[in-house]
Amino acid sequence: MINYYQILGVDPTSSSPEIRTAYRKLALQYHPDKNPNDPEAEETFKLISTAYRVLIDPEQRAAYDFLISHQHQTAQKSDTKQEEDAFNPRKRTTYQQREKHREKYYQQNPESRPEPISYWEKLGQNHWMNVMTAVAFSALLSIMVGIPIYMYIKKQQEKEIARLMEEQRRFDVARSLYEHKAYHAALDSLEILVAHPKANFDIISYRNAILNDLYEKGQDAYFDEKYQHAVYYWQLLVKHSDYSAVLYQQLAMAYEDIGAYQQALSIYEEMVGMEQFNIPLLLSAASLCADQLINNEKALKYYTMATDAMIDAYIINYGRAYALVLQPKDIPESHYIAHYGLAVVLARLEEYERAKLACDWAIFLRPRRPEAYNVLGNCYYAMDQRQEACEAWDQAIHRGSLQAGEWVARFCP
Repeated sequence: MINYYQILGVDPTSSSPEIRTAYRKLALQYHPDKNPNDPEAEETFKLISTAYRVLIDPEQRAAYDFLISHQHQTAQKSDTKQEEDAFNPRKRTTYQQREKHREKYYQQNPESRPEPISYWEKLGQNHWMNVMTAVAFSALLSIMVGIPIYMYIKKQQEKEIARLMEEQRRFDVARSLYEHKAYHAALDSLEILVAHPKANFDIISYRNAILNDLYEKGQDAYFDEKYQHAVYYWQLLVKHSDYSAVLYQQLAMAYEDIGAYQQALSIYEEMVGMEQFNIPLLLSAASLCADQLINNEKALKYYTMATDAMIDAYIINYGRAYALVLQPKDIPESHYIAHYGLAVVLARLEEYERAKLACDWAIFLRPRRPEAYNVLGNCYYAMDQRQEACEAWDQAIHRGSLQAGEWVARFCP
């Protein structure tokens, strides 16, 4: 019987990944495309493919291992049976009686007595007779047991051949769809093939090549300011590939460029679900809600998440007394943006006390910037604290705010 393990050059204990690696190496070596007009290479490739299909499938491999093991055990039983026969009392007694009758006959008919045979010659004759009997029995038993196993393996191979033919048909359809720019339908077809446990390596490679091509098409469209085309290509990638923060960010930016702010927010929200402590991401979502969608409640949610993440980082790096040891020059600009944005949204929602605290943080982080002083003055004015409002606006004026000058001229005597 053909030893599939020897064909692939692996051990019977080899794992499926090891078998798959060995097959791919041999398949590349003997593939008909690399060995044109070489019948021997073609036959070798078919034999390698058959061995791989049997050994990679757990059920077929188990049946094949059983058959190999059974043949080995049958050979061992044959040798054991010969040894047992030599020490079987019943067989020895029968033989002695037969020899006694034979000797009596030769005494009555001496001319019929054959030439004497040595003990070793007799032993050899009996040995080979036992061997032939064991071989015949083993052959019969192998046929009885092997035929059902062979039929099972054959049936499984037929199923596998049918699956491979269907896989090739679907693959051809997918390639045709992609060539006709039906990208969505092509990727849907390939997803079904790639999801199969025995997915062909060439199909996986082709799908990855399509995804890379679509990404580059999206990049080219975006740089050419064809944002709608970029959205189309990147939407396909988001649906048919694993999560990529870079790809999602690019898609959200393209949505913003075409004014599809709600779709952009949906992308940001999906990303936040996977990266809850990504401060730049939270700020992108918050500013989109505050500036474009005018959704102050959602903006407040994301600004709060961002500032909470910052405070957690402060505690980790500086301890709970972080407010006493923080050095503003060491803090990134995004932290100032977060506190200032939080102050603006809180002021819009008329939560002035919280807005003042956010302004204080923004002023602490960037004391030379006028924006937070403007918001702080507005909060004081809304709370009917005119003097404090005018003082805050004066600070903004000293830092270059023209708007604060108008407010002072109008509301501060």
